[in-house]
Amino acid sequence: MTKVEQFFENYKPISFANKSIIIKPDQILESVYYVTSGFVKQSAIGPNGEEFILNIFRPGSFFAISIAMHRRESYYVFESLTEVELVKAPTKDILRLLKTNPDLAYDLLSRITSGMNSLMTRMEVLIFGSANQKVAATIWQNAQRFGKKLADGTILIKLQLTHQQLASLTGLTRETVSIEMSKLKKQKILNYQGKSITILDSSRLKTLVPPTT
Repeated sequence: MTKVEQFFENYKPISFANKSIIIKPDQILESVYYVTSGFVKQSAIGPNGEEFILNIFRPGSFFAISIAMHRRESYYVFESLTEVELVKAPTKDILRLLKTNPDLAYDLLSRITSGMNSLMTRMEVLIFGSANQKVAATIWQNAQRFGKKLADGTILIKLQLTHQQLASLTGLTRETVSIEMSKLKKQKILNYQGKSITILDSSRLKTLVPPTT
């Protein structure tokens, strides 16, 4: 058990059903959240109600730490994508832990900088990429973060997403995502059934992704 896991064991787990709002916009945060099971999405909501998914947090991830550390309002919606169990700890307790454990502070800094680099790369693809590249890059990133390599060499993405959720990740319409996914399926680069996606040919998928990803 890691020091982080030991620390969060001091707090009571909280369970959320699928599609539950965990943090809403304008909510002032004084706690940091740690995911023990399930997946949580962080979204921005546009003036017309359109959603853009900024990040997805998996087990072992912290979220809302930068918001909580500055004790400011959240601009984002944090919602469960699956059944979720998480623990939240007061920000002051987290800061005390980090001050007395430089190795944990370094680990947290590494996570934050890695996440920022991934976000910047993703933004570049979403701004300059074609619809095909946006979908391919999103699938590829999800395979890297949530994929499980199977015995036959294919990669199963453990996080199941609808075409609408993929649209919210790419900034495309659901119809465009469905068209691009159908093309990838016909090319035997991937297969999907419902929300389950399997990468059949990761090498060919990677060639569709801009070099920055």
